[in-house]
Amino acid sequence: MAQAASFSSIEIPAAARAWAITLVALIPALWLFWHGQLYILVTLAAFLLLQGLCMSRPWLGICVTLAYLFLLGDIRRIFGILLGFPKLDPLLLVGPAVSALLGIPLLLRFRLNDSISKVIFALMVIMTLEIFNPRQGGIVVGLSGALFYLIPLLWFWIGRRYGTDALLSTVLYKVVFPLSLLAAILGLCQAYIGFLPWESAWIVAVSDHYHALNLGGGFIRSFGFSVNGTEYADLLLAGSTFTLSAFFAGRRIYSLFFPIIATALFLASSRTTIVKLLFAVAASWALSSKGGKGFAVRLPLGFAVGIGILAFALSQTSGGRQSEHSAAGYSTQHQLQGLSHPLDSRYSTASMHSQMFLTGIVEGFTNPIGKGIGTPTIGSAKFSSGPSREDDSDINSSEVDIGDAFLSMGFIGGFLYLTTYFLVLRRAIAFGRTASKQLGLPAIGLLAAMGGSWIALGQYGIAPLIWFVIGTISRPRPGEIPAIKRSSMAQRAVPSSSGLDIYGDRVYPLAYELSND
Repeated sequence: MAQAASFSSIEIPAAARAWAITLVALIPALWLFWHGQLYILVTLAAFLLLQGLCMSRPWLGICVTLAYLFLLGDIRRIFGILLGFPKLDPLLLVGPAVSALLGIPLLLRFRLNDSISKVIFALMVIMTLEIFNPRQGGIVVGLSGALFYLIPLLWFWIGRRYGTDALLSTVLYKVVFPLSLLAAILGLCQAYIGFLPWESAWIVAVSDHYHALNLGGGFIRSFGFSVNGTEYADLLLAGSTFTLSAFFAGRRIYSLFFPIIATALFLASSRTTIVKLLFAVAASWALSSKGGKGFAVRLPLGFAVGIGILAFALSQTSGGRQSEHSAAGYSTQHQLQGLSHPLDSRYSTASMHSQMFLTGIVEGFTNPIGKGIGTPTIGSAKFSSGPSREDDSDINSSEVDIGDAFLSMGFIGGFLYLTTYFLVLRRAIAFGRTASKQLGLPAIGLLAAMGGSWIALGQYGIAPLIWFVIGTISRPRPGEIPAIKRSSMAQRAVPSSSGLDIYGDRVYPLAYELSND
């Protein structure tokens, strides 16, 4: 008996277990390699790496997964030039798969004890039902829409569970900012020098159906290492907002990088992002005073000053003759014309986008059950059972997430999404007032900058980032927990071995989260 007990108590060394798991994983890998399924092999390897990080060290897995989503464009292009460009790229499914495996278990066991969680849960229920809406053209279209609607919302629950102040700081300062700076440098090189070999090959591969790449005049717009030009511009917008928000928070060094990122943002040829930048910077500045006092007055004042500065700058430059013999010159001329004549349909599409937004709202009432969450996404063009619509310009979207919410989910889903906006913005202001300025100002700046794009077409990295930030700031702050619970629950607070508290970087958020598991 003693011998049997001692035999059963023998532990297999960690190195031996690792080798065993590696050998087991090599069997399907070798089968895929032998049969030439290299793209699937790369996809599985990326998934297993990210999932392993998320399971072993969630805070590290979250950071690496977000970085992967932002770098996904060039990752696909590099493997595409080596292995060919597939029509349906499985690498696009890695991020959603990791998000689902990390977020769904949290959602299933989380107690809905606050207004934001209740509204977002109700919104996810409606989104799930809209997957089966026959008006969008089939279940495959609905499932593809879920990648852009349901998957980003899972990051809200991930943020609620793992989003400590320390982790949010890491995401903003060590993931978003460096990537936005690198994207700006690469985008400037694309505008002034040209594209890298794998980027040029990708342009040729998608030129027949991805017409949004065409800047005009035979030039191609910059896209950095992002999946598309829209996410590239939004990443630069996030980086530009961050640098000035950090400046208002006392970290002056970051403002030195603003000219680089802002120049790349201007040349990204997106006029909406320029206006959003002014509003986001005004929001950060408005909360930079002690305790956020006078926010309601400082916000419109700051925005008005920003518009004035922009108008003055345009008056000094728009009269000059701009060269259109390069992508940078053509983009500059395009921006100057549109910003200088925002109401002139010859130069600006502002009136057209406003009409599209209003049409999306009206659609929510004329079609009370909505058209399905796949309608405003690229799934409607790729998988619709109707006439083939390979052109990305044919996507039925209002190009604003609120309008798309009414369009895809009817007026009930639209009002729920509006309610979410109201609750989140109110919470963001409270977070900006109670958290440290180095954290609160960039967070509220990011949410303000991405207003209208929290859930948007083609946002593989930005949307998960936004909802992770929303989940993080919605966590209770120390002063919001009843004093009776603090003393009794603090005894159960055990910090993680990584040095980052899984539930909160202070004992009170940790105690609160433990009471909800």
